[in-house]
Order: sequence, then structure tokens, then C-alpha cells
Amino acid sequence: MESKFPIVAVSCLLVLASLASGTAMAQNSTEENSQQPPQNNNQSNSGGSGYTQIIVDNEKNTKIAKNEMGWTQMMNQVEMQEKCTNLETLVHFDTYLESKQSSYFMFQVLWGDAMGKAYPYKVNNINLTTVTGQPVKIFQSEPQGDIAYKIVVLARDMPALGTDLLLKFTVCSDVRGLFEVGTLVIVFDYTWEKVKLSGNVPAEIYNSAKLLIMDGKATGPNNNNGGGGGLLQKVPGPGLPALVALMAIGAWVARRRLR
Repeated sequence: MESKFPIVAVSCLLVLASLASGTAMAQNSTEENSQQPPQNNNQSNSGGSGYTQIIVDNEKNTKIAKNEMGWTQMMNQVEMQEKCTNLETLVHFDTYLESKQSSYFMFQVLWGDAMGKAYPYKVNNINLTTVTGQPVKIFQSEPQGDIAYKIVVLARDMPALGTDLLLKFTVCSDVRGLFEVGTLVIVFDYTWEKVKLSGNVPAEIYNSAKLLIMDGKATGPNNNNGGGGGLLQKVPGPGLPALVALMAIGAWVARRRLR
């Protein structure tokens, strides 16, 4: 009697090949969708859902993360050719979620990998203002371990809805390499539990920028081309799993420090 093992083995290989092909197609589709140009950012423009949507505009070198709470905007990629460079995240709220007892608004800067290890650069001069430069009253402001820094504002001290904010910070490094720096906005209720959006999704928006740290003459952090042009386009980022893990680490550190 002939063995059926070869037939079974071939069948298994075909199934695995089909699964791998489907995964690759899904990844390619995600990458294509992320490159769609953003809508007009001068208008109130929420994602209409609790889930965060990422929109990259390569021409303007911007990266927008948005959901029903509002949106944040950073440079998508930055080429650092000096020891230090100034960066900022534009924060826009479509709602302060008062109906869900929002009490604390946390603004974080994060600089760590998926394992919770700090990247080999420093972040300092972290502050929060309105886009017109007016200071925002701060309730708490302190580092969170070696990979994050938080600024907390009480709901009653938030500027009038529609007033855009700037989370500013400085990145300094003595080493070369490709890294990331992220910002995270979270809304808590009076018990320090995260407020929920549609679909029971936590009220938070995470965004990030790629950092190519190198030597030479500075091109300036606010250059619309990021000083990097096509160079950074050819360097792959850490990928979605690393970003998701970094968000989880930031949220975990926040809750540990705040309680």
C-alpha cells in the first residue's frame, strides 16, 4: 500500500503558500492606503471613528493621526545633521469628551523601542503651548522612566475648543542611525481610567516621526522636505508591530506613574 505522506505534505505546503500570499497582499494594501494624501487640515476633520487613521503626505512630509477625538500632525521623516533639532506635534481636538467625564489630558513624548529600551538619543525642552504661543496651565510635568515624558492638563484648564496646541521638544544625539520619536495624547476620567470612544476604543492618538541622525550641516527641522528628500524614503521603518508595542509601553508607564 502506497504512503499518502507525500500527498499530505504537498497539500500542507500549498496551504501555507496561500496564507503567505494573502498576508503579503494585505501588507501591500495597507502600505498603499497609508500613502494617500491628507484632507484639508485647516478644517475640523475627525476620523469619525474611535480607531485611529494614519495619513501620510509625502509631498508635504507630514503624517496625520486622527480619530473622532481629533488629530495630531508631525513631520513624517526628519534628517538630523546637527547634534540637536527642534520638533513639534500639532494637536487639534474636535471634542473634549465632556459627556464622558473627561478630567485629565495627557501629552506624552516617547523615545523607546518595542522592548522598552530607550533609543540612544535624548529628548528635552518639552513644553505645551497654543499655536499662538500662549502657555497652557500644567497640572503635572515629569519624566516617565527612561523612554517617555508626560505633561498633564486638567480639563478645566484646557483652552477653548478649537484652539490648536503645539507639543514642542528637542532631540539631541551623539550617534548615527535610524530611529523614531513618538507623541501620544490620552484622555482620562476622574478615576484615571481612559475615556472610551466609539467601539470601546481608548481615547488616545499616537503619532510618530522617523529620525535619520547623521553628521553634516543642518537642513532645519521645519523644512517641508525634512532635509531628507528621497533618502529616507528608501530606509524602512520599524513596522506596525513595533509601534503598537511602543504605544502599549507608553500607556502602561503612564498608568504606573499616575496612580
